[in-house]
Amino acid sequence: MTELRQQLINTALRMSAGGLNKGTAGNLSVRHREDGQDGFLITPTGMAYEALQAEDVVFMHLDGT
Repeated sequence: MTELRQQLINTALRMSAGGLNKGTAGNLSVRHREDGQDGFLITPTGMAYEALQAEDVVFMHLDGT
């Protein structure tokens, strides 16, 4: 799953480089199933994409937990 988190970061970096996102505006997410639970991986708010590490991308259940 670390690989998927890194892919999400790489996509965020490409979006930023392409001018699609500025600074820390916006979050990027991808649907994901973890431990049999549906949810998504999402980048944190207020953190520059260039500073992100795979462990900064968190899994959220569809109910918000």
